[in-house]
Amino acid sequence: FYQVFDQVMTDLDKANREENLQNRFKTNDGQIIYPKRFPLFSNLNGLSRKSLALGLGPVALLYYQDQTEIITKTKLTLKLFRYTLAAKQLADDARDWFSDLANGIITAANLPFLKAAQKRNLTLDLKRQSEIAYLMFTTEAAKKITEDLSKLCRLARQGAAILGLKSDCRLLTERLGPIEQGLQE
Repeated sequence: FYQVFDQVMTDLDKANREENLQNRFKTNDGQIIYPKRFPLFSNLNGLSRKSLALGLGPVALLYYQDQTEIITKTKLTLKLFRYTLAAKQLADDARDWFSDLANGIITAANLPFLKAAQKRNLTLDLKRQSEIAYLMFTTEAAKKITEDLSKLCRLARQGAAILGLKSDCRLLTERLGPIEQGLQE
């Protein structure tokens, strides 16, 4: 268990460093200054890196059970938490996309917006032209976020089923339920 714990905590530290050093851009009085390179959010499970430690409690309990399937159950449990926590993080980032932009933070939710704006050579002023930013976010990012959230929720539910969890277990209903309801609405 210590090896799993150490790996998760090391990755958490690395994720915090990357967020502070790489996932930023500058603004000048509300005007976006595009970075030379954007971070990659190709693996959505990476969104769970800063909160995956929340899954260590259930993993620790596995080590007190039957040792024959412990590696498989540990991997499946961590995968379930990765999908669930990544969905929660992406939903939070989608809700806070504009304030993150105003603070120069690049997230998986606002990255499609930033790339599209840069591709069009738009000079965006978040203080004076926020309606353009909202319109672009709706047209450039919302569809991808919806698809990604749907995928993460589906994978989390599949992982829970493999582990034998009921579809109405508290983890799924409290973490994924609001996200899934929002996607339907």
